Amino acid sequence: MDAKIGATPGAIKRWFLTLLAAASCGGMLPPARNSGAAFSEEGVVLAVTGQNCRQERDPKRPGKTLLDATFAVEVGSSTPAPVAVHPGRFVLDVSDRSALPTPSREQAETTEVETGTTFRFLIHFVAAGLGCSQEMRLTPGSALEIRGQPVKIDSVRFVPSEGH
Repeated sequence: MDAKIGATPGAIKRWFLTLLAAASCGGMLPPARNSGAAFSEEGVVLAVTGQNCRQERDPKRPGKTLLDATFAVEVGSSTPAPVAVHPGRFVLDVSDRSALPTPSREQAETTEVETGTTFRFLIHFVAAGLGCSQEMRLTPGSALEIRGQPVKIDSVRFVPSEGH
């Protein structure tokens, strides 16, 4: 953590744990396993705080399945400039496959996260041939930006809890 942003790694960690404790996921389950939050050098925090994951039969392809999953995501900022969040740009990586969010009006909107605040949102994915018991990675790519530049931050790794 860069000293210029005025937050120590311990303060950021306490801030994140407070966010998790206060998170209301509206009946969502926490992931079965989770790598925890990802932190950028600039002071951006990315976390998956809840999820609903179901594996269903694919109505278009007999014998095949569909992953139908919604994830509660939080982006926090202790950066001097606002962080632009583009929910529709996140990618869900499972094994050697990737899925893009299901298009919606909310996923297309950009939100700016000001210093000391958190943006909570849902991302919905439907993907053929994937299951809820596999390790997943929510990868931001260009979904998080500061002054038009992508934030360099790791993916959040987790395994959903199936059946909710």
